[in-house]
Amino acid sequence: MYMEPKISIIVPVYNVEKYLSKCVDSILAQTYKNIEIILVDDGSTDLSSNICDSYKNVNGNNVIVIHKKNGGLSDARNCGIEIATGDFVGFVDSDDYIDVEMYSRMVGNAVKTNADIVVCGHRVVSVNNELIEEVVFPEDKVLSGLEATKLVLQDTVLPSFAWNKLYRKSVFDKIRFPIGRVYEDTAVIYKCFAASAIVSIIGSVFYNYVRRPDSICLNNAISEEKQIKRLFDNSRAFYERFEFAASRLEFRGVEQDCAELAAMQLLNCSHFVIKCGFGYKDKRLQNLFCWLDNIPYKNIVNLSLKKKVQCILLKQSKILFYTLLKAWYVFNKHS
Repeated sequence: MYMEPKISIIVPVYNVEKYLSKCVDSILAQTYKNIEIILVDDGSTDLSSNICDSYKNVNGNNVIVIHKKNGGLSDARNCGIEIATGDFVGFVDSDDYIDVEMYSRMVGNAVKTNADIVVCGHRVVSVNNELIEEVVFPEDKVLSGLEATKLVLQDTVLPSFAWNKLYRKSVFDKIRFPIGRVYEDTAVIYKCFAASAIVSIIGSVFYNYVRRPDSICLNNAISEEKQIKRLFDNSRAFYERFEFAASRLEFRGVEQDCAELAAMQLLNCSHFVIKCGFGYKDKRLQNLFCWLDNIPYKNIVNLSLKKKVQCILLKQSKILFYTLLKAWYVFNKHS
């Protein structure tokens, strides 16, 4: 007798009382019914905790609620993964919402193609539901895990979002999101693809990403320290992707793309840290310099001349690179 696969949908929740109901309602409205919704309340201080409990009280076993101390998005997702009982896992951010046929279409595609990951397109919408952008794949396509991983590492065709995908639960047997880091998707999703045998892409749009002016990734009105953390964590993730590609023969074809992406991120972060007045011995700055130094020159030949010169200078003398850049920002600040 055929049993429909079960899907565990993990929703990390933190201070989203204005958006949470729309998110959860869109999941409950799915035409596919063999699902469990795991709401992970990550130490919310607004009414989000109460909203989670109200959905649990009304929907019983279909909704699981975890209340935990604030640990960030990665920690919340990991908690959901630990208790998920589904054959497949999906992630929906608590300020977003999904189309009613999303998981029906995606799990059907997974069964048909035997895929470990299914990817769909997404819309970027405003908090007033105005369409800002639509990201749609031109056609349905089935790829090997290796082919798909190369596309993710190149950071062009397949973006590193956790939420527009359906994963076979076994993909996360040895993978978790890095706790305490921003841009955790960039640091993890390529590993999920590398752990997959088959990846299926659907040429339809099902996920609605709500662009909030106060979101983590878009809010520029944050402290200098938080801006540095955003840039540093993103740079670190791209460097780890380069290390991953460089350490495996099967990914040598994209090693240069990964190196150049990492070098650009590392240089940008170094500039910002130095501009903010951090000293040469700052630990994060030294990490950035070390990672840049580890990227071979042969892998950055397609960078702009300006960036190549900076990389070469850093390889010759980190202290000289720092001193010149520091002087540049001091001069421009007072000119």
